[in-house]
This record gives sequence, C-alpha cells and structure tokens, in this order.
Amino acid sequence: MTNDRRLDGRAAAQPRYEQVKSALIVLIESGTYRPGSRLPSERNLSASFSVSRLTVRRALSSLVDEGLVARTDGRGWFVATRHVSEPPNRLLGFTAMAHLRGFRPSSRPISHTTRPARMDEANVLEVAPGASVVVVARLRLLDDVPIAVDRVVIPAARAPWAVTADLKDASLHAMMESNGNIPSQSQFEVSVYEADDEVASLLGVEPRRGLLLLKGRTLDQHGIPIELGWIVYHPERYTLHAVFDR
Repeated sequence: MTNDRRLDGRAAAQPRYEQVKSALIVLIESGTYRPGSRLPSERNLSASFSVSRLTVRRALSSLVDEGLVARTDGRGWFVATRHVSEPPNRLLGFTAMAHLRGFRPSSRPISHTTRPARMDEANVLEVAPGASVVVVARLRLLDDVPIAVDRVVIPAARAPWAVTADLKDASLHAMMESNGNIPSQSQFEVSVYEADDEVASLLGVEPRRGLLLLKGRTLDQHGIPIELGWIVYHPERYTLHAVFDR
C-alpha cells in the first residue's frame, strides 16, 4: 500500500491532474520509482493523493505522452526506460556506446572460464578445433538497469591477458586495444532469441519472450578474428540502427 502523498496546497491553482503529474515526476526523478519499475495501482495512487481514479489516469496518460511512463495492457503502469541505440556504421563496444549516450555502464559477472574451442567456434575464430579459448558471460547494465546478457569467446593464444583479466566493469574492447588487439571490424547477424529461464530472470522478462540477438565476430587491425560475440538485448531497452547505401 502506498504512503499518504497528499498534494501541496500551494499548487491549488493547477488542475488536480497536473498536481498529481508533478508529484509523480518528483518521485520518478528522485529514484523512488526507478526506470522499469511498476507504479502503484490507480486505486492506490487515488487514495494516496486523495483524488479520483479519473484524475490519476489523466495524469498518467500525460506522462505517457511525455515518455516518462509506459502502460502495458493487463499489467499496469511502469516508469519508462531510456532506449539505448548505437550510431549506425560505427564499431563501438558496450561501454563506449554507454558513455557516448550519457549512461553509466556496469556489469555483473556470470562466468569466466577457459576451455577447448568447439568446432563451430574454431571455424569462426579461425583457430584449431580444441584450441584454448576464454569464455566470459556478463549481465550488462546502464544506470543499474539490466539491458543485455552477453557472452564472448576469445582465443587465448591471441589474448593471453584475458585468462586472468578482471572484466567486471571493464571495457573489453579498451583492454584489447591496450594490449595491441585493436577492434577494427564487426561482422554480425541479427535474429530473434527466445529467452530461456536464466536469461529471462536476468533481464526481468517472461521466459520464451523474443529478444534481439546479435551474434558475430570482431576482427583486429590485421583482419584476424579476436572475438566471437553473442549478446541478447531487453526488447524494450535497445534499438539497432543501420544505414544501407545503394
């Protein structure tokens, strides 16, 4: 049940729905209601602000128009999340893209292991089957909001530093560049990935929901594969831009 949030009498000249709207904006901007979180029900907000549900609904609809709130049929009202997008035709790692867009990137490690390369991985990375590879999986967040789950496979012989590197909040591409492996080209394909239970839990979506999957490899300045990447994005928090010239 929500706390009593009676409206400020000094704003009495404003329409009631505008007062509710202003109060909700303060609560959203202060972090009381975080991006992606569900707002209290219309009934609870009505009781909290001592206004009618119609007034609450009008305030929420106005916030939807301004992009601060989103409504999902059957589930209620949610604080809108900022969409993430990468500039078209430009190779950027997750961390660089986040800084460019004004976000604070962070990661939560899922796994970091070394094992023999599978046949399909060896073909893409152009290494011998069974060659040692470093496999890193992380949950990627922007401003503490889960955005994506990624897994990268790196040939250990080409990046021995990756075996013991601390990649919790580090930029993998920046570490590659500082070690002489400059990411210079990305070759990837886009498809839909049906979220399994683990990915669904990490991203806060329903199992088997369709997610945006980007899968491919990165080449260094010499055209040598240095990374096989697999990343799935939250469907409502990422937009892929592309430019096609004729």
